[in-house]
Amino acid sequence: MKNLLTETVISLSEAAREHYPRKCSPSTAYRHATRGDRYGNRLETLVVGGKRLTTVEAVHRFVLAGTASAN
Repeated sequence: MKNLLTETVISLSEAAREHYPRKCSPSTAYRHATRGDRYGNRLETLVVGGKRLTTVEAVHRFVLAGTASAN
């Protein structure tokens, strides 16, 4: 796992709205962070003050991992 604190931190709702290849619900991003996708890939997150956050770079890694698993 990368050091998420050195990357561009965003909320899960912002990740779902702006950084997924297609817009999706924030609950989808939360599910990807907690349970993972159908291939077992999980979105990397950190919890600060009880709020779950991720990074732009982590979303990109998650999407690439899902693409690689599907192929």
